[in-house]
Amino acid sequence: MPLSFASYPNEKLLLSCWLDVFILSVFEVLTFANQTNISALHNLANLKDLMSIARKISSLFHRFIRYVDTKGLSQAQQLNVDLIPEITRYFLSAAVEYRVRFLARDDQTQEDKFRPVVLGEYNARMEDGLRIELKQNFPRCPSLVEIEKNLTGCKLPMNWTDELLASPASLWQVLRTRDAFTTRRLRPHEAQVLFGIILRAVQQFTLDIVRVDYPAKGKGTDVPAEAQQIIRKILRRVDEIARLIESPVEVKSAAKAETELRVAVARAKGAACLPLRPIPTSALEHEDLEKHYVGRPDEDALRLARQIRHADGTILVTGYRGVGKSSFVNRVIFHTLEAQKEFPKDGWIVVPVNVNLGSMLARAS
Repeated sequence: MPLSFASYPNEKLLLSCWLDVFILSVFEVLTFANQTNISALHNLANLKDLMSIARKISSLFHRFIRYVDTKGLSQAQQLNVDLIPEITRYFLSAAVEYRVRFLARDDQTQEDKFRPVVLGEYNARMEDGLRIELKQNFPRCPSLVEIEKNLTGCKLPMNWTDELLASPASLWQVLRTRDAFTTRRLRPHEAQVLFGIILRAVQQFTLDIVRVDYPAKGKGTDVPAEAQQIIRKILRRVDEIARLIESPVEVKSAAKAETELRVAVARAKGAACLPLRPIPTSALEHEDLEKHYVGRPDEDALRLARQIRHADGTILVTGYRGVGKSSFVNRVIFHTLEAQKEFPKDGWIVVPVNVNLGSMLARAS
């Protein structure tokens, strides 16, 4: 594991401590030599013994480096990027610029006048929204209390980029910088929760743009098509990052966010939007199995799920096309997996394996 001393600007302290580690390593080598009745290190003929000593020295070195990180002996990184303005810049810069042009009526001479006003308003709204999300998650993560208290002064060591947010490991490292959010380094789980909260706040802010910036007046307000396009682009970006990061704090699905946006646009126009779920044309899967398995008794699915858990054999499910065979089987699997969320007492674990014979036969032919 190579180490760059550039990571630890306080080189005098580092070298001094490393000297102590080296002395301890030499002492251990000499102790080993004495125990094996060898007078000098160069007389060691057994390569395995040498490798063992080398591993011990390397282990001591890396233990020292971890100690430096833990105790904060290395010089702290520079924190010079304000958190709230950085969130606004990365996610909402396109919305800010369009709002500036909209208020200036495309008069470039007026844009410089409106830009700081819009930026200040967006930063304030983002901070308010982030505080709401933080408070709602206090029970999940106690350290959020300190973060919410110091939110205005939170700073980052660097600007956010697409490359940074495409690498969860690098993002966690940035968020866990000492003194960025708390007086200590955030734990990995705390960093994941915090970023999930940030994504939720950005998503809700974006959905509120129509309601706040283009409120219904008189006979209604037409939300500009370009504004809607920018909002959708931001929502898609939030969804992409959320699926990549996999934070324990969930954001709204892309479909739900799109529905809320359409409702907001319709209300701004003084119209009504009644979003309806499309009629299922394929087997129910995933969350639909829990919420939308209706119109048919569930006793058969529960009975078959119990049989799968406590018996064996082959089961054939038949029926006309479209009557719900696949939905029924998926519901049985759903009940089976729900029953074993905690490790079952009988020690048996059911693992679903789906094989599409139709596709296999089509490829074979």
